[in-house]
Amino acid sequence: MKKLHQGYGGKCIGAARNGLLVMVLVLTGCAAVRGEPPLVIYGQVVAAQPRQVLEQHANPTGAVVGGLAGGVLGNQFGKGNGKKAMTVLGALAGAAAGSQVGKREDVRSVMDLQVRMPDGAVVPITTSDVGFRIGQTVKITQQGKQATIEAVN
Repeated sequence: MKKLHQGYGGKCIGAARNGLLVMVLVLTGCAAVRGEPPLVIYGQVVAAQPRQVLEQHANPTGAVVGGLAGGVLGNQFGKGNGKKAMTVLGALAGAAAGSQVGKREDVRSVMDLQVRMPDGAVVPITTSDVGFRIGQTVKITQQGKQATIEAVN
């Protein structure tokens, strides 16, 4: 069972209206009532497209080291208040440059799905599980702010 990618802010799986079960995925802003059972709905995958996502991770150590080195270098220039200004500018420039050095980038696979719900609506879902295929029945479970999707067949 995989958690859905959080990128569809504001929508929730959810609500019965005039006897129709309407589902909209929104992983943020869904208030769960304590003790409320999870909402389970089934759908069918009508489109599945794998893709790569680039995640960038900052390097806070590089920023600190760069800021210190830039401050020391900036302190070598100017006199009086000018020296203070050059120290501050050197520290800022060093921190900016240092944060870029050693920045880590990770590539991960995700899958963009189009899932047809029982009412006929097609809902886009992005998940880190890349094992889904067209025609597959899926079970979507929502409890509070968390939603998961898993293959049934």
